[in-house]
Amino acid sequence: MNYTPNDIVLLPSVPTPPAAMISSEADTYLGLLIMAAFWAFFSAAVVVLSEREMSQKSAARWAVSMAVASLVMTYCLWILL
Repeated sequence: MNYTPNDIVLLPSVPTPPAAMISSEADTYLGLLIMAAFWAFFSAAVVVLSEREMSQKSAARWAVSMAVASLVMTYCLWILL
């Protein structure tokens, strides 16, 4: 039998910063979310301007662009949550 205690060395713990806990995959989806949000807001502004000054066809294309960007935003948010 071994009657000597195990040598355990305790080191002071250092808290992990929250930024270090985010994985690179989460960074990718967060970046996509921010870019898609910007594009959706930009597309919405162009839709408003297109209805007044450009053709209805152009406004419809920008509205589709806004809808796709909104779907991308929704997907990225779903993955992040």
